Amino acid sequence: MKKTIAIAAAIFSSTLMAQPEGGSDMFQALDADNNQAISSEEAQAYEPVLAKFKALDSNQDGELSRAEFEQLLQG
Repeated sequence: MKKTIAIAAAIFSSTLMAQPEGGSDMFQALDADNNQAISSEEAQAYEPVLAKFKALDSNQDGELSRAEFEQLLQG
């Protein structure tokens, strides 16, 4: 799983540089298992998401939906 997180981080970094708005691509890069949610383990690939994970997880299900993730980009 650490390899997957490292790959996601690399993809995320290149995606962020390529996309000025990047929100959708950031979400996809962090969602390593493509289940349309970012787990706390997947969030470890990008510290700003991990740091605010609990606050963003408004329904407290242990994952960030796309809508919850977009709150990070807006605030």
